[in-house]
Amino acid sequence: MFFDAFWLSILMKMAAAAVVVILASTVAERAGPYLGGLIAALPVSAGPAYVFLAIQTDDAFVGQSALGSVAGNAATALFLLVYCFLGPRRGLVVTLGGAVAAWLAAAAMIREIPWTAWTALPFSAAVYIACIRLSRRVDMHLQPARLRRRWFDLPARALLVGTLVATVVTVSQAIGPAATGIAASFPVSLTSIGVIVHSRLGGAAAAAAMASALRGMLGLVVGLWILHLTAVPLGAGWAMLLALATCFAWSGVILVMRRRAQRR
Repeated sequence: MFFDAFWLSILMKMAAAAVVVILASTVAERAGPYLGGLIAALPVSAGPAYVFLAIQTDDAFVGQSALGSVAGNAATALFLLVYCFLGPRRGLVVTLGGAVAAWLAAAAMIREIPWTAWTALPFSAAVYIACIRLSRRVDMHLQPARLRRRWFDLPARALLVGTLVATVVTVSQAIGPAATGIAASFPVSLTSIGVIVHSRLGGAAAAAAMASALRGMLGLVVGLWILHLTAVPLGAGWAMLLALATCFAWSGVILVMRRRAQRR
């Protein structure tokens, strides 16, 4: 009975996360690199992981995991910057391999630092601001193009995200909240978008999506910071809703600012 319940729980976690990512990445494909990057920057893969963490653990664990994700997302900024630099110049394998290697190296160093709410946010925000400035030369005004989906695209994305979410939630009690938060910040949705766009529209379009995501990810960092601060006093459920609202509000501000700039 325990065995059946355990595997049923794992399959439910994988399926729920996969549905969320499939919907988000499908919209991103049709919206073009700029909007696609903003969509990919939303908590598409980390969100389901935190929902199941809230179900499986207590509010304090969720809050401490969020702190790990705030710091860990600085590694995602380096992932995006490396992709922006290599995308227009190299193929998918080299570009993605370099970006993932940058994330792993940065995450390993971040894991060794005892972060607090008042050191993790300034650190991560400073890394993002620096990476945004370094990615300013990336052309983010490429026109959207309808991508022809291959039969294995959606199953591959579902398997990738579902596996990450199931792994993070399953091993969370063993590795602790800090490492859980860093693992949950691995850019699964961004990797998925990069593979799809790079292989079918080219490295320049993929780099444009990653440069756009760099700007959108700042909202996720602040949202995770709010989740860390409010998980215990408000409860994980309300805290996650507040964090999600922060992410959407930040993306909305970016879109409004872009439209105003285009009108000028």
